Amino acid sequence: MSETKTKGRAFWVLTAFTLVYFAIYYFLLVETKECTDASISPHWFKGFFDTYLGCVGVNELGDALAGAFAPVAFLWLAGAVFIQSQELAAQREELDETRKVMKEQVLETRASTTLLGEQTGILRRQHELKEQEIADDQFDAMIRGFRSIVERFDGVLVHIVYPDSIYPEWKGSLLEMGKVRSDEDFFIDLNVGVASVTERINRPLRDGIRVAIRRPQVREIESLRSGLPFLLRHVDKLSPAYTVKASSFGMAILSDALASLVAAATAPGVEKPQE
Repeated sequence: MSETKTKGRAFWVLTAFTLVYFAIYYFLLVETKECTDASISPHWFKGFFDTYLGCVGVNELGDALAGAFAPVAFLWLAGAVFIQSQELAAQREELDETRKVMKEQVLETRASTTLLGEQTGILRRQHELKEQEIADDQFDAMIRGFRSIVERFDGVLVHIVYPDSIYPEWKGSLLEMGKVRSDEDFFIDLNVGVASVTERINRPLRDGIRVAIRRPQVREIESLRSGLPFLLRHVDKLSPAYTVKASSFGMAILSDALASLVAAATAPGVEKPQE
């Protein structure tokens, strides 16, 4: 809109200067010497030409016309240059505005990308926390299931008989029942019980003497051991707090201890559990 106004204003200014110039040129022309020896036409334009230019030669006429129109041509050339410079300035201004808008769009795009990345991170973190929460609940359920196995076996009763009264026979369990324990205390006491029973089975005896384990059956001990790998594999899915909690249980140590107990109970020279 501003560019159109500038063009219109320049056009009217140039037109006004042109008219003023021709008016001045006219008054200068009428002050020149008239052609007295030329026939004057009754037509106003032809008569004007015959009066003032009819008696001059071709070269003089060309010089007169060149002198008359050269300033006008220069005036309009200058006006055209001015108008073009205004157009170029307007174009530069538009380019600057476009560049500014593009920069703002780039900044907005970067901000949107950053915000989207943050939102994605938040959603991913929420998803991870939800999965960890589910894993924690599953881990609690698995711990309750493992404890229920021990309780179903009455703490995994063990009856060891040493032949020839080398040692007095021993009756006990891997875990003393009837006590209220936290999960951590449960695994600590179970580790201690397994280590104690394993030590009793591995007591040195005379050649040819075998230890008799009346209870439990080996498969009961193995059923405990078979549940631990599932718990251990589940630890990687837990929340940080539950990971610390699970590490305090010593499940890997308990798994190795149960494996040692099974190996000791089924070693050559040891009486197999009776059905």
